[in-house]
Amino acid sequence: MTDRHVSKLILRYKNPCDKSYIYVDSHIVRTLNETLLIEIKDKKVKLLDIASFMEPKEYLPPKAWLNQFYQSEKVDALTGATLTQNAIKSTVLKYKSIDSILNDQS
Repeated sequence: MTDRHVSKLILRYKNPCDKSYIYVDSHIVRTLNETLLIEIKDKKVKLLDIASFMEPKEYLPPKAWLNQFYQSEKVDALTGATLTQNAIKSTVLKYKSIDSILNDQS
């Protein structure tokens, strides 16, 4: 794996209002950058937003697909944007795991 495919945590912020954590992550989807904003509280995704998406617009997932992360661990496949789907799913899973580990220790 080359360094350009590694996901990078840009920021971890504790929201003092509701004790959630906000993560900002930047990574390469296919050949270009994507930046996600993920808010997690009580091991659940509270917010998922694509802050930056440099790939072609046809690979951008619809809001309805992103909203699945709020209700379930299982997310439907995204036809025509497999790399985007995989990048988002793995990033969300990674930060849910990190959040769980860090918050269980505190």
